[in-house]
Formats: sequence, C-alpha cells, structure tokens
Amino acid sequence: MGTRAGGTRRQIGLHRSPTTGSVRLLDQWEVRLAKFHNPKSVALTGKYSLGVEVPPEARLLFLAGQVGYDAKGRLAPGIDKQCELTWKNIGNILKSAGMGYGNIVRATGFITDTRFIAPYREARAKFLKEPFPAATLIVVSGLADPGMFVEIEIVAAK
Repeated sequence: MGTRAGGTRRQIGLHRSPTTGSVRLLDQWEVRLAKFHNPKSVALTGKYSLGVEVPPEARLLFLAGQVGYDAKGRLAPGIDKQCELTWKNIGNILKSAGMGYGNIVRATGFITDTRFIAPYREARAKFLKEPFPAATLIVVSGLADPGMFVEIEIVAAK
C-alpha cells in the first residue's frame, strides 16, 4: 500500500462523486471532515463545490498567495510551468502541516489573461480530485511581479 508523509497509507472508505456518480477509494491522507453543499437548485458549472462546511473541531490552514517560484526564488517561465510549480508549492506547504491536496476546502486562483484559463484548469486537475473544494478563478490586470501569470490562495482543513 506504500507510505506517505512518514506513515503507512491505509484505504479507509469510498467516495461517490456528486456530479458523475463514480466511486473511488479514499485513504487516510484524503479524509476530510468537511461537508460539501451542491444543491440541485443551484447550477454547478465546473469542477468545484458550491459550498464547503468545516466543523468547529477542524484545524484550519490559510496559505498566502502562492506563485511559480522554485526553492531558489526563480520564477518559472510561462503559464504552464508556473501553474504546475504553484500547485507543487501548495502541496509542499500542505505536507509541512500534515495535510495534502485532499484537505483543501477553498481555492482562489488569480490569472493575468483569459488565455490562461485552460492551462490553469489543466494544472489544477492534476492535483485536485473529487470532492472538489469551493473555488473561484479571477482574471486580474497584473500580479506583484510582471512576469507572474498565476497566483493561488488556499484554505485547508483537517
């Protein structure tokens, strides 16, 4: 079954997709305390949840906006590499808090051009699986560095 974050990975339950009905096995690293709210009376137009409820006993982690800098402070070239590195940086921060991508309950993405929507969504799909967090994607005129094309803020719960 493998190991991850210093522990043994154990399969613990099933998750049924609210959108597709497909079922996948959850493991102990993906367990969420959150309840996902996607009422049929509100259109769900993408791979996100309309609302995520976190119980009072949950531990919350708020990530500052993450961008595509490597560990040496170099900005990755191009939108594809920046998106990929940004999500990897998010994963490293989550791991340092004993969490993983499955603990994300809110994601807010900022991109600098509508042409970057598809690359942003492609990179996001590599890291986030159902049940999806509540999410927003915003197109802005610029970020802190003119070479930055994407920034992502995260809230995670465990």
